Amino acid sequence: MLFKITEYEGLNYSKVSKDKNKIHTDKLAGYNSIFGKKICHGTFVVSKIFKNKEFRKIISSKKEFNIYINFLDFIEYDKNLLIKKAKNKFHVIQNKKKKINITVRKKNNFLINRIYKKKDSYFKIKLKDLKNRYDLIFTLLANISSYVGNRYPGKYSIISSININFNCEYLESQKNLIISSYKLSNRLPLIRNILSYQNFNIEFETLERPFVKKNKFFIKESLKKKIKDFKNNILIIGGSSGIGNDIFNMFKINKKILKIVTFNKNKINLKDQNSLFYKVDVFKNLEIIEDIVKKHGPVKIFYFPATKISFDRRVNDEQLREYKKIFINIPLKIIEANKNQIISLFYPSTTNINEDSKSDYSKVKRLAEISLKKLCTKNKIIYKSIRFPALNSKQSISLLNPTQQSFFEYINKNPKLFNKIF
Repeated sequence: MLFKITEYEGLNYSKVSKDKNKIHTDKLAGYNSIFGKKICHGTFVVSKIFKNKEFRKIISSKKEFNIYINFLDFIEYDKNLLIKKAKNKFHVIQNKKKKINITVRKKNNFLINRIYKKKDSYFKIKLKDLKNRYDLIFTLLANISSYVGNRYPGKYSIISSININFNCEYLESQKNLIISSYKLSNRLPLIRNILSYQNFNIEFETLERPFVKKNKFFIKESLKKKIKDFKNNILIIGGSSGIGNDIFNMFKINKKILKIVTFNKNKINLKDQNSLFYKVDVFKNLEIIEDIVKKHGPVKIFYFPATKISFDRRVNDEQLREYKKIFINIPLKIIEANKNQIISLFYPSTTNINEDSKSDYSKVKRLAEISLKKLCTKNKIIYKSIRFPALNSKQSISLLNPTQQSFFEYINKNPKLFNKIF
């Protein structure tokens, strides 16, 4: 089975399921998430898969069954999904990577004691009677999506697994759909949930999805003095979020120089007489950078455009091309276009080079270090770079590392690095 889910279908499913979580429908919300883009509803992907003839037969005719769905990675819109079968297992593949594993069994572990005694959330709704088992399972999945996206955990949520149990011999007498949930620990983002309705018992696990928290500005007085003594204007390319935005906030204490900040999708809403803001897509508008440097030089350039970083050893061809463009080709073009102006460059690199030198990401960043240093040396341009660890930014946070130190925390702990940056 080969299929894809379009953005239009995703928008329509949001309306049908009443799942209002913007991670599925809003471009900016997706861009600022840990995924770096909008993602498909997991329950909608499963509903699409269930249209497969083999699944329809199981759901419609079997007296008892269990379907376990394990979400391994997010699903993108408008890209082919391939389903491969191996005995009773189905693997859903996108971009040559396994995204979902589905296991089908004839027997199940239907739970008579269906509701968690300890509850962090409890939901009850009356459903209209649906005789068709297939239509019913679609409705139950849609209610799960709505519950997770809107109610608990809500905005910052993701479904990690769904375990569907059906037994025609057990019929719940009450006509209400009931969901109860409990969080395993305050230290862990994992939530266990049980849905009970008629012959269905569905266990599903959800996660509290990490998000970037605003970094509190605090640096030592000795470092503040160095910032105030800085004499050249600065240009922060990609300064609306992450480390770029942190550096801008640090430089705001220097009232003698001009701070020029570029943004792309996240607009900067700030009125400051010593700051200028430009919308720049580095893939399309590099001439704006050239005009800024000519007009406001001498300029120290901080280069912080980024894409969503995968720490998998290998990434797909599309992502690798994007890495090379944004981390190597574009900064080289900027230096080449402005080599006759009075400029200096700060380029952020990564400690991942030390930790996993053979990963695609590390190889690209290492090549960027070499190429930029070579071009800057050739043109007598001051070049500085630091290999940063993963810091609190949308490029770096993940389910495995939901809380990371901020740039301010890092620089206060490592004041010797300050001169390299400033």
